[in-house]
Amino acid sequence: MESDSTSITETPSFVKPEEPPKYFGIDIDGTFYTGNEEAWEKNVEAFAEVRKKGYTPFFCTSRSLDSTLSLVGNDFVKKTGYNGCPGVYENGVFVYGDKDALYMNVLSRHFLNDFIRFLPEDSLNRVIFFQRDDSYSLVDTDPWIKTILKGNELPATQVKTLDEILNLDIIKIMIYSDPSLLVNLRKNVGFNAFMLHNNLFMISPLDLNKSLGINQLMENYGISPKDCGFIGDGHNDIEAMKFCNVSFAVANAPDEVKKHAKIVLDKTCDQGAVAEALKLTYGL
Repeated sequence: MESDSTSITETPSFVKPEEPPKYFGIDIDGTFYTGNEEAWEKNVEAFAEVRKKGYTPFFCTSRSLDSTLSLVGNDFVKKTGYNGCPGVYENGVFVYGDKDALYMNVLSRHFLNDFIRFLPEDSLNRVIFFQRDDSYSLVDTDPWIKTILKGNELPATQVKTLDEILNLDIIKIMIYSDPSLLVNLRKNVGFNAFMLHNNLFMISPLDLNKSLGINQLMENYGISPKDCGFIGDGHNDIEAMKFCNVSFAVANAPDEVKKHAKIVLDKTCDQGAVAEALKLTYGL
């Protein structure tokens, strides 16, 4: 944690808000989910207790709804009464209300065209464009990428022309690339790049992120967009941390992420950090 940051409040000085946020977004990987059984039980119990108090904790994650429910399991749903709705998924691509999807935020034709236009030709076989249920490429996909897609139960790519891809509802782009290529691309196109694996990145426009999803969800309920808490650990959580009036970073978050949260916890995801944040916020 950087000593010159004035925006970070250590956990011991946290004061419970007089009116706790009605909603509270919770990141999954590196934040809520943990292999530590004791910490997991604490997080699940706190999640359930907040709901009993009449507030709404919800998942705000890079995962899909199906992937999230598969990870947390049926016992979580039974104990908490929460089935993943409402929630913000795939870094703001999908926003769910109490029952159904409210928004599917697709990549604009303008962004897609600019991104593709500045790609080096020899990288095209390592770029995948995703719709909700299908994936596409401009040329035959690199065998290693095909292996990754298959291993993650993602759809095999279909080769499409540029015009065809521009006319599809593309929700995300995946690219296998040396980081230096992305640095050069950013000179011409603004985007966020989240590393999934070594040199494998998920690309999204700067304005498509978790804070967009939170804002849309709050507007759906007719309440102040900032009447929402948030906790996370990663670079894809920064916009949400800055956006929400009450935001936490877990202790295992990188320093660059911590400085954007209102409060930095002294507990990691494996120590029940989410339970601690909910306890502080809602007086459990």
